[in-house]
Amino acid sequence: MIPQKRVFQSDNLRNLLEIVKEEIKNDINCHTIGQIQTFNPTSQTAEIQIMYKRVMNGKLKDYPILVDCPIFTLSGGNGLITMPITKGDSCLVLFNDRDIDRWFQSGQINPPQTARKHSFSDGLAIVGFRNSLNKISNYLSDGINIEYNGNKIVLQSDKISLSVGSSKIEITASGISITGILTNNGKIVGDTHIHSGVTTGGGVTGAVV
Repeated sequence: MIPQKRVFQSDNLRNLLEIVKEEIKNDINCHTIGQIQTFNPTSQTAEIQIMYKRVMNGKLKDYPILVDCPIFTLSGGNGLITMPITKGDSCLVLFNDRDIDRWFQSGQINPPQTARKHSFSDGLAIVGFRNSLNKISNYLSDGINIEYNGNKIVLQSDKISLSVGSSKIEITASGISITGILTNNGKIVGDTHIHSGVTTGGGVTGAVV
């Protein structure tokens, strides 16, 4: 269904102002939901498809692909967290008030390169927004969960755990618990490690061999 524009009668000043206000809103770009089409990890920019259509000549048309959109990365000082951004990821695109080209190229304070305002050419993307079809299952509401392909690091108020497949390390105030085979420099350490040729008593065994 093609959305219908609001229709105003232009017989008085109030209606004329409403027409002008509506046209301004139709022409300005603030922010929108998008979908990643490609991501360049070297430049940290993406090509993004806007996730709704526009009406042109009475027909619904896709918006053009946004190109060279800088991607938000959670970072500060010398710390950062990166994510493997892939095609199909949802994102929020923010259209900057002014041309961002000189900022992106130099990081310095400069006058805008062009007179663009709220342009499709000046999109900045925040990746990670989700709709109801791809929401996170078993969302951890009492801690921090870092997950990739089933491997997890979980930080909670009373413990920290790391799991890879069936192996798991859990750290609490009372100690460290390990599920799986513990090795040291390739040598097994734990309940499956034994020494032969020793006699029960007050002596000690040698190093792990």
